[in-house]
Amino acid sequence: MNLRQLEYLVALAGEGSFGRAAARCNASQPAVSVAIAKLESELGVELVQRESRGAVLTPPGESLLRWAREALASVDAIRARNPKAFQKFEDAKKADPSLSEHLIVHKPWIDAVELPCKHEGCGGTMKRVPEVIDCWFDSGCMPFAQWGYPHASGSKERFETAFPADFISEAIDQTRGWFYSLLMISTLVFGERPLPHPYETCPRTMHALNGSGSLRSGAIPRSSCVLSSKTSVAIMSSE
Repeated sequence: MNLRQLEYLVALAGEGSFGRAAARCNASQPAVSVAIAKLESELGVELVQRESRGAVLTPPGESLLRWAREALASVDAIRARNPKAFQKFEDAKKADPSLSEHLIVHKPWIDAVELPCKHEGCGGTMKRVPEVIDCWFDSGCMPFAQWGYPHASGSKERFETAFPADFISEAIDQTRGWFYSLLMISTLVFGERPLPHPYETCPRTMHALNGSGSLRSGAIPRSSCVLSSKTSVAIMSSE
């Protein structure tokens, strides 16, 4: 996924046709069509329902649209606060024109972005925290991070009543994703605890396919995950 694809999706939602979306983005219609099709393939969902009178976003497409608008707006907002925020990327782009535009918000370029503090009278400069690893590490920290453990008041007591979870359930692809990160982080942080942890049972769901062999994500949720503990049950859906 890249910013150009998100730009095309936002334009398509606003214009209702690939032709008008292409004109709005100063691109060719085939380029927009191919980019959206590639995005659908990457995500495993149908984002756009193609009709004779135009194009309409599917429910998954509408969900992604909200995030797409925020992502595009965040880049503009950064530039508004510091016109030279992406200078390092722009210099690299001049040196190597083949550098993809969507990398502007990825490492190592995002690490060079600096913003003036938004609090009046502060005068400080905000920088990206260098210790950030990735979202999978964060997801593996969920069992204790959700309580602010061990620093937040009462977090130790809440954690002890909810750990380990009774069961965790998600789609089969999370065997190498969330299931794995939870297990590895728990082993790293709580290695002295008797097993099993951070969950006692791990049932997983399979994917449903349509007649063409694609995921039926346009009709049903691609996957849902359930984390049940002694004190709470959390249910999330990819749609």
